[in-house]
Amino acid sequence: MMLYYGIRNKTGLFVVSVEKGSPAEFAGLREGDTLLDFNQKPVMNMDELFRELTKEKIGSAQTLRIIRNKKIMELQIVPVPAKEFKILAKRP
Repeated sequence: MMLYYGIRNKTGLFVVSVEKGSPAEFAGLREGDTLLDFNQKPVMNMDELFRELTKEKIGSAQTLRIIRNKKIMELQIVPVPAKEFKILAKRP
């Protein structure tokens, strides 16, 4: 699917959807983005992303580095407690 969007990167997480009202939506993450790293730590799979999210302080801004339209960008995301927002992940 990443090739469909013109992305030849072999690492990162491809965003297939962003839940309305989620911290990801507020940060500006969009369908078709590729998440490269979280706070300068590479993210290779959902488990790594969840592990990194739980290490950081809830409520404080963290940096996401993404590829969008073949350009690298940085977004700021503010993690919230899991009980405030239900995270759904679908595995292939």
